[in-house]
Amino acid sequence: MLALASETGCQTAALVGYFGERLPGPCGHCTSCVDGHEAPRLLAAESSRPPIASRLNRQAFAQLCSEHPEALGEPRQQARFLCGLSSPALTTARLSRHAQFGALEDYPFSDVLAWCLMI
Repeated sequence: MLALASETGCQTAALVGYFGERLPGPCGHCTSCVDGHEAPRLLAAESSRPPIASRLNRQAFAQLCSEHPEALGEPRQQARFLCGLSSPALTTARLSRHAQFGALEDYPFSDVLAWCLMI
């Protein structure tokens, strides 16, 4: 994926080529074709994030989970809540309006889920 994102030529042609096909010419609609990039694009380095535990009050979150077991009873539900991903249970409990909803939206879901599995 990184190679495709930093492709200097037609990205669509590169993707099609990966699967063994060929385009007769540039696609005309990918980023490289539209912007005319000849030089490789530099991808931004992943920013370091503070530990999840430093962003949340574990006791307050545990209290919220115990008050809403139907919406936050499972680690996956908790991770969805913290990442700002709504669900019917969260909507019914009106938790998508809570201050902690989406508190970890800039963290990968897998990291938040792993943290929720540990608490």
